[in-house]
Amino acid sequence: MSQYKRIATKIADKELLTAALEALNLTFEQGDAVELNGYYAHGRTAQIVVRKAASDRYAEDLGFVWDAKSGAYQAVLTDWGDEATETLNEIKQQYAVQGVYQKATREGYTVTQEQQEDGTVRLQLRRY
Repeated sequence: MSQYKRIATKIADKELLTAALEALNLTFEQGDAVELNGYYAHGRTAQIVVRKAASDRYAEDLGFVWDAKSGAYQAVLTDWGDEATETLNEIKQQYAVQGVYQKATREGYTVTQEQQEDGTVRLQLRRY
């Protein structure tokens, strides 16, 4: 039976998180208590909810809940299948990319990004 679990993350910046979700073209909603949709969601809520793919009837929403104690978001996801975990990993990777990109451009660098075949992201920073 599929259950939801919370996973601690190092995602602490809401703006970078939403920028990462947008860069990945993921559909998401924000609010104080956005309800997660899914077979076992049963009224679970989060501040940011990534909506499941409409084409995948077995997919479940993935949420992010702010944890004041740790100063970071916790991911709320189902333990059914690998899709939610893979999506979370992509979000964490893009969150890091967005952080580097924003900091580098603030400091006057031009940033180019290249996706490698193995899924890694290569960033090149240049200052002219």
